[in-house]
Amino acid sequence: MMPETELPETVRQDLGVIGSVEAIHGYYRAPIPDPRDAAASRISEWVIEAPPALGKELTAGIGRPTRAALLIYAERMAALSVRLGSEGPLVQGMAALMIASARYDFRDVLMALAVVKDAAKRIGVDLGPTFARLAHLADQQTRQMMEDCIGRADWPDLEKMGRKASHDQDGFRYYSTLMDEFLRPQPPRNR
Repeated sequence: MMPETELPETVRQDLGVIGSVEAIHGYYRAPIPDPRDAAASRISEWVIEAPPALGKELTAGIGRPTRAALLIYAERMAALSVRLGSEGPLVQGMAALMIASARYDFRDVLMALAVVKDAAKRIGVDLGPTFARLAHLADQQTRQMMEDCIGRADWPDLEKMGRKASHDQDGFRYYSTLMDEFLRPQPPRNR
């Protein structure tokens, strides 16, 4: 349940922008930036800056489509970080990842974390301090899993995590090889 009192109207509106399956359709492959990026950014910033109890209340009430959008946003910001050679979008993406991680399948969280960690490596940023600053946003089990992964020098193998680094018309980009396989036209089946 969403907190009714202290939630600003702009955050409520932003939750509506990314809060449904229809709203996030096509978001993964949309050009960067996209209006949904701005909504996800404002939600993440508000949760980071909110009093911890209110931020946790909002995080607990976020539905599955919003969590999916925040995971997508995390990957999109990782790509933008590489394009710009800047840590700023990476921090925003890591915050969204931490918020989305509560009550979400840890395998999906790991795939997005692999992209964020890969981007950090590409731009020469240590994710440890960013993770430490944002760790309170995740539940204890997820926090421990993420901390273990961030600390491993041999992790991730993007391909094994179902992701690849590539380029599109706008520059550097991460893609889901799992989504590519899912979207590839299949030959008709003989029944």
